[in-house]
Amino acid sequence: MAGAHRKRESLYHEARERLFDFLADRLLPHRLRPGGDPEIAEDWPARIRSFLGYAPVLETIAEYLASYANNYQALISDLSAMESDPYNSGNAQLTMLRRVVWRLLKREQGKVVTQLRKLVPDSEATDWEQIYGPDEQCRRVLGRITGVSELADPPTGLPEQILARHREVLKNAVPNHPFLGGLSGYANVVFRDYVHAWGLLSPVTAARASVRAALHADDYLPSPLLGPFVVTGAGDQVVATIAGPDLGFVYESLLTHGEDGFFLFGEPGAAAKVFIGGDPSAEVALLDVSSSEGSVRFWRRLSHASIEGELAVQLGLPGRGFSLGPGVRIDVSIIEIPCRAVRVYTNPREQVEMYASQGYIAGDVEADLYKFGHGKLAVWWDAIRYPWVEYAKQPSAAEVINYYEIHEAFLNLTRVAGIRQSRELCLAW
Repeated sequence: MAGAHRKRESLYHEARERLFDFLADRLLPHRLRPGGDPEIAEDWPARIRSFLGYAPVLETIAEYLASYANNYQALISDLSAMESDPYNSGNAQLTMLRRVVWRLLKREQGKVVTQLRKLVPDSEATDWEQIYGPDEQCRRVLGRITGVSELADPPTGLPEQILARHREVLKNAVPNHPFLGGLSGYANVVFRDYVHAWGLLSPVTAARASVRAALHADDYLPSPLLGPFVVTGAGDQVVATIAGPDLGFVYESLLTHGEDGFFLFGEPGAAAKVFIGGDPSAEVALLDVSSSEGSVRFWRRLSHASIEGELAVQLGLPGRGFSLGPGVRIDVSIIEIPCRAVRVYTNPREQVEMYASQGYIAGDVEADLYKFGHGKLAVWWDAIRYPWVEYAKQPSAAEVINYYEIHEAFLNLTRVAGIRQSRELCLAW
């Protein structure tokens, strides 16, 4: 409706401010939100401005506001519902941010397709939705930043008469993509984490490897955006699936939102199942974890977690330190600890237990072990040696896990969560 914002100016201003505040809050780690850690990192306000003040993003937000021109009160109500509904708030809020980014990708696709339609004579016979879509754009942006030429290859199946023109148009379109810019290669952290999440979920091996290399960099810090972008990126699937080596990056990102509770269960021959959050009535995040590319790997830390089943679990990366606990129980097939030092934190109520039915694997040099707190540390596997032998304790019959009971409890959780969890990704515009 033309001029709707003038006819209902006060309501429009309220809706606009609520929308900007809502999006800005999604960019903040939990500790920086009201009531969180008072020590606010100096770069986060700048990161928020670099996204919400970015001209292409402002245009996209304006389009979103315009979609509510007939009823700005509906937008205010929608935002209030996402903020107040404790069950769906995490995924619904990040889905909103994902839609803004996705809409921007669709705008870029429209620009390229418009140029190509002018250059290709038999344009009506072409499926334009398959050309320079969001997946292709993320792939090309990632390839340009990482220098992996495989990611810059054109999509397969394009007609020959389009292929040459496609390359010609993209010579200008890709270098000027709105995701690109800044010292890191990305215009801002939102676009970076969106592309990284796309890469972790991608079936393209080179994409996953490129993102992994970037996340393993010494100066990379966990972002509040990466994990939720992965969780809300399932597309047509019910639940997003990531590779085991990438779970630690998603886990640490979700920790920045104040998530305090992690459950991972693995059955033979099936993807492991993840429940994140201490209460199914609170924020929910569900993932599948594939073991096809190696062990389930945690990057720098693990706390308040229960990991059970037929799994190989790696704690830490070679040459780095790892923090474990409090409140961790690991009962799996194989435990691998290749890091240089492990700091174990316990207290009388929250102990750390690790059991490996098929064995333990150390790094090139056995990790140094430091224990803090007065809670119990218990480990058990074949041929326990220094520095773990001091804490060797074979689990008693009462401590042996009944996997069938755990599995049924987990399925009940996922069924309850699935009833309420919103998965309307990028389809509403």
